[in-house]
Amino acid sequence: MEEKPFSDRFYWIMKQIHRGDYDNLFIKILYVFAGFSPAILSITGFFLWKRKRQKAITA
Repeated sequence: MEEKPFSDRFYWIMKQIHRGDYDNLFIKILYVFAGFSPAILSITGFFLWKRKRQKAITA
């Protein structure tokens, strides 16, 4: 059996990771939460900053 070139193996690995076809359901769910965490942190951070700013203006 002939070994494939590095570029073909790299493409296959990146395709598997991009599609999420590489592990079980728990890991897929974990990746979904990890993917959404920056958005959630930025939204909650904005609301905390807005509330703190509003309290400083009224005080």
